[in-house]
Amino acid sequence: MSPEEVIEFARDTGKIQFDSQVCKDIQLKDIDKNKVKWFLQKAKDERDFDVNPNISIKEALERLGLVKGNSLTNAAVLLFAKNPKKFFLQSRIRCARFKGTDGLDYIDMKVLMAQFLS
Repeated sequence: MSPEEVIEFARDTGKIQFDSQVCKDIQLKDIDKNKVKWFLQKAKDERDFDVNPNISIKEALERLGLVKGNSLTNAAVLLFAKNPKKFFLQSRIRCARFKGTDGLDYIDMKVLMAQFLS
């Protein structure tokens, strides 16, 4: 198999996921600190997420699994970038609320475009 075929195979089998891949162009300065702080406070208040909302942005992103090595992931861009369109012009996030815990039936779903994320 060629390298391209291996990558395509891995994507098809779920071994490589877009959101967990490193975004080479983003830097910590591109992250909206207020978005991160808001999210951490909301997660703490509503989901009892055990994290201090006042930790550093880098540590917060690490705790959320949005850092690989010293690089930020595509998910970090889509969730917390000041301007996600700068990195992914036509990106979308699909959010769904599921009925039960098996993930088969959903109650509600919304698709958010990059221009609405900033």
